[in-house]
Amino acid sequence: MKVSASNESSAALQRAKSVPFLRGAVGRCAVFGALVLAVCVINGGCKESESDSSASQPESSAKPHASPHESSKESTTSIPDSQSANAKTESAGQKSGRSAGESRKPSVASAAVEVDFEYDHAELAKLCKDAGFPEPPDLSAMQKDSAVLLLSQIRKAAGDPSAENVGQLGMIYSALASSRADTDRAIACYEKAKELDPKSHVWPYCLARTFLYRKSNARARIELDQTRELNPDYAMAYSWLGRLALNEKLFDEAREHFKKFCELRPDDAYGYSEMAAVDLEQGNLDAARTQIDKAIELDPTNGWAHSLSSRHYAKTGDKLNAARQIAMAQSLPMYPRTLERDPVALKQWRSVGATDVALSQLNMLAKVGDMTSARILSDALLTDNPNNINLLAGIARFEMFQGEAGKAIPLAKAAKKLDSGSVNVSVTLAHAYLLTRRNDDALVEIDRAVQLDDRYALAHRIRGEVLLAMGRMEDAKDAFMLDRKLAPENPESARRIAQIWYRLGDMEKTVEFYKKAILSADVGNHPKSMSAPFHAGIAEALVTGGDTEAAIASYKRAITADPKQTVIFSRFVEILLKEERNDEALQYCVRAIGLNPEILSYQFLRVEVLERIGRQDEALAGADALQKTNSSNPNVYLLRGSVLNKMGRNKGALEDIESAIALNPKLEGGHVALVELFLTEGAHREVIIAVKRGLEYVPDSVRLSNTGAWVLATAKDESLRDPKEAIKMAELACQKTQRKIASCLDTLACAYASDGRFDDAVIAMTEAVELASTKPEMSEQLVSYEKRMSMFKNKQAYIDDPK
Repeated sequence: MKVSASNESSAALQRAKSVPFLRGAVGRCAVFGALVLAVCVINGGCKESESDSSASQPESSAKPHASPHESSKESTTSIPDSQSANAKTESAGQKSGRSAGESRKPSVASAAVEVDFEYDHAELAKLCKDAGFPEPPDLSAMQKDSAVLLLSQIRKAAGDPSAENVGQLGMIYSALASSRADTDRAIACYEKAKELDPKSHVWPYCLARTFLYRKSNARARIELDQTRELNPDYAMAYSWLGRLALNEKLFDEAREHFKKFCELRPDDAYGYSEMAAVDLEQGNLDAARTQIDKAIELDPTNGWAHSLSSRHYAKTGDKLNAARQIAMAQSLPMYPRTLERDPVALKQWRSVGATDVALSQLNMLAKVGDMTSARILSDALLTDNPNNINLLAGIARFEMFQGEAGKAIPLAKAAKKLDSGSVNVSVTLAHAYLLTRRNDDALVEIDRAVQLDDRYALAHRIRGEVLLAMGRMEDAKDAFMLDRKLAPENPESARRIAQIWYRLGDMEKTVEFYKKAILSADVGNHPKSMSAPFHAGIAEALVTGGDTEAAIASYKRAITADPKQTVIFSRFVEILLKEERNDEALQYCVRAIGLNPEILSYQFLRVEVLERIGRQDEALAGADALQKTNSSNPNVYLLRGSVLNKMGRNKGALEDIESAIALNPKLEGGHVALVELFLTEGAHREVIIAVKRGLEYVPDSVRLSNTGAWVLATAKDESLRDPKEAIKMAELACQKTQRKIASCLDTLACAYASDGRFDDAVIAMTEAVELASTKPEMSEQLVSYEKRMSMFKNKQAYIDDPK
């Protein structure tokens, strides 16, 4: 009986996704699967993303550089390019060594505006004073492209002190704000713009947003009232006024403001959600339900509406639907379409143009899931700056980070057309080609980058990744060696070389280069946590070499370096269990929970360890405790279902697994667990139904496709067999795993044989045998494969008999 596709399929998929810049959070899979080995040793990315926190609640204030009502979980990190084609600018905190009053003329070069200029602070301060502007900040201590932009706008506004120019200067100060002094400058500019154009609603609204950020709610309310007087149709003024009133429990006033917002924007889910929030506060549950349903109908991706729906169900005692809705809310942006409903906020971000600050905001919008606003902003920036090379390259990298490498290619090509001699652009384009598996094109482009600047370490690093994707491991190793020579303080190249040696089977060299990666991390003054996956890599090499004790010591060093690397910790516990050091494994779980109580995975792991070592009652008690405190987490139900299944309590297990799927229909693990439960009961008809249901939600699931194909091809009950459908599912599984997973090829061979295609069955089984022959741990499977091979050669199909 075949339970499901081997975890080797997950490992292969992870390896296929191993690309530079995108190596980061690793989703939690089966703790004791071979995926851990693949992640830690092949990909090197062992940081797991935690999703334990509940959905954010709306803020009553907004940063001057943030869109109103966006999630409180902001990111201050710019588009990830710590290894990207962007040349690094000097630190924002860099000081010139002179006092503020001294005259100085530092040369500031902009990455976005390819010019050098001289800047005299005393002269600029006098210019601002004469124009009635606030005193400027020290531009030499700013990001270069921002300094260029600010200097240019100050001079422009001083030469033409219109409300638009002065107000735009305020917007730039707001966008760049990192201190109260910056918001003071923004307020001064907005006040002046307001004097120059007293009929415009834009400037009092900008003032209101700034005062909201500073929690000066009384002053913000004054400016918002003036905003709606000047422009009664500006919906966001009512939104903020409603939020202020709601926070102060002025429910009737809040309702009137939100009602007006809905009148102005009848197709915007946000307004109906806020009306529902007021009704919930007042206990008007039926009215709240109506508003919530309207909001979700208008925009099913509105996380705030689902969060309110959860609150409503909780008040009515419907715990299951409350859990479903909060789980949905946690997977969605809290307030999508922020820039669509707030043109002034969009105007502000357009004011900072093609700077890293604008790209940072673009990344933040994507990070909170507001892709509509991210697209609006990227389109606006490109419209305003169509010929800015850095912007084109920056948005190309943004697209790659969002998994849209295909969209990145034309942007990078446009940048290359503007400047064919830019090594940064060539590296960006090569990276985009790599992500779209156009390896030949990627190699041509990255070779061009190396020719343009053979001292650019990143070009050699990307070249190594391209060559690695092409299977040219020796050439890739040479490229990474050049990267290492040029940037010895960057541990990335040593790590990749270590991984190549691991794949080549040389464990001594693997350990040597992981040690070099650790040294580079120390020399480069990187965070201590960076060395954790390197210690884990050493540990895996030692395990492969048979030195388990030394491997355990290395894993302990990895955990010390970063106690929150849950995938590494899981692998460490697996090794302890294999060595039958059960008490030690459990002790480490308890210790990890004590040190990191916020990480839910460690609590999961403790339950799994208890289950694995046979202490089922304690495991069930732990799962029950988790369920009480995390009732909206589908993985908690899966965990409890697994424990109940091991205890033979299949009815309870089925209920928990179904609850997990109800909370998240796209949770592959839920569908797989359901299939496996039916398999253990021999209920093959239910298996087929569960597989087909699961594939509706997770159409690319290798495990579901492989298991479904196996039953459809080999079921003892002839009425259940469907060779054509089995072949379709098995071919999908093999395609997704690049025909490198023996168990998938075995299933495909059985499907072909079931359909009478015995020659094809022999070909597929030959591939399975060749793969299994290279893996000692598959010796038992290899025997089965060879037996089935003999059957296929004799024109016999294989029928699985669970007995």
